[in-house]
Amino acid sequence: MSIFDPSKLLSYGAIGLGFLLAFLAYRLLSDEGKREPYPRKEMVRAIYAFMVFAFLLSFLGFSSELAKSLYVPKSLASAPNTKPVDMQSSDTKPLEPKVSTSTVVPAKKVVAARVVKSVDFTLLTPVLKSPIIGSELDSFPREITFEWAEVPGAVAYKVQAEILKPLDPSTHASIWVPIWQTQVTTTMKHDQWSGGGQYHWRVIAIDEKGRTSQPSDWWTFSFRS
Repeated sequence: MSIFDPSKLLSYGAIGLGFLLAFLAYRLLSDEGKREPYPRKEMVRAIYAFMVFAFLLSFLGFSSELAKSLYVPKSLASAPNTKPVDMQSSDTKPLEPKVSTSTVVPAKKVVAARVVKSVDFTLLTPVLKSPIIGSELDSFPREITFEWAEVPGAVAYKVQAEILKPLDPSTHASIWVPIWQTQVTTTMKHDQWSGGGQYHWRVIAIDEKGRTSQPSDWWTFSFRS
């Protein structure tokens, strides 16, 4: 009887197959080493490669078996160790209902609280009335009355004016320069101007907490020189 029974080794799966292949590679390497006058290098390399493959196959088979032995399904691990109950046994007693003696604590009444979501108050943008956009004034002395619509919630108004100043006469480039600003509690402001030129103006509403609205559009006007 042979020391290595191939059928028995193959019953171990990949581990047995790998061991069998490694044994065959060893026998081939031993026979090649006895060859006269010297072993063939190509044959020795091929046998070594075959042997490495056999050991790798055995290692993979061993790793697979080890993983299977370590892995326990949760359903089996958590299953209680129960035994079948013989309903005809004389030692079996009928189960009696258990009466709980613990004190029942009434559930606390939960009162739903009303959540009031704060809404940011926003002032409306002022609407200008006079002087209308593009007005050309010729009064002298140069007097002007700014007028706009009342904004709900506003307690004051900021009135701003700018003049158009040339930057470079050769290119006709110009820029708006702030020249005047005031704050009033009414929807009208009367003032006098010292010179001619092109101007524009706008109004910003202010509430009692100092919050401001978006500025109104700029309206242009001019005084004749």
